[in-house]
Amino acid sequence: MYRRNFLKLACASGAISILPAVRRAAAAQAGPFIDGEMYALECLGNEHTAFKFLDGRTGDGSVALAPTTNPPFSGTKWRASVRAGNFVLLECQGTIEGPRVLDGHTADHSVHLALSATGGFSGTLWQVVAPNDATTNLKCMGNDNPNLFLDGVTHDGTVRLSNSTAPPFTGTRWRVIPFGTI
Repeated sequence: MYRRNFLKLACASGAISILPAVRRAAAAQAGPFIDGEMYALECLGNEHTAFKFLDGRTGDGSVALAPTTNPPFSGTKWRASVRAGNFVLLECQGTIEGPRVLDGHTADHSVHLALSATGGFSGTLWQVVAPNDATTNLKCMGNDNPNLFLDGVTHDGTVRLSNSTAPPFTGTRWRVIPFGTI
């Protein structure tokens, strides 16, 4: 009885907080992604240039690599929506209204932002492949060809889908950085 009253008092006063630990334990996780959390995705391509952070451009629905996560690159912040089986949807948090969901177009190997994850946008679901600490590959699960990976081309800042994670496709490895630790 004494211990229970002590814990109630300590928790109420803020001396002991168990809520953050409980929240983390209850959240769904896919590799380094935790459901509802915000991230920046840094391309780990072997050609080191200024292009490295995945940037959704909500004004026109395009996706490219940006040199920084600072303004004016508001599309470098992504909210993870974890699905069962190590899958994730990534929603761009850009400040301009427009499409927001990362969408791989498997028919032509391009990457864009979609208005939603439903209604014909089959490339909005990504499988978290070979997660290792805070890095992973992201495999597009689109209908036409579910064997394509998100690939940042650090040479010119473009983003595409590639058939393999092996060289020369070194931009298929991504560091997942909790936003706020950058």
